[in-house]
Amino acid sequence: MCEVMEQYSKKAVKKATKKANITAIKNMLEFKIPKESILKKYTESEYNTAIAELQSESR
Repeated sequence: MCEVMEQYSKKAVKKATKKANITAIKNMLEFKIPKESILKKYTESEYNTAIAELQSESR
């Protein structure tokens, strides 16, 4: 049972971190930070997700 909780905890942390990263990228995009600068710290996948979320929010 302890192992199951550990796995769940790791997944929750990973999910929360990804969500926080996407939020940070969205904020950077609103401040017109260039893509190259954002990709120094964040992944292309996170960047693309942030772009997609911003586009869907503006509809």
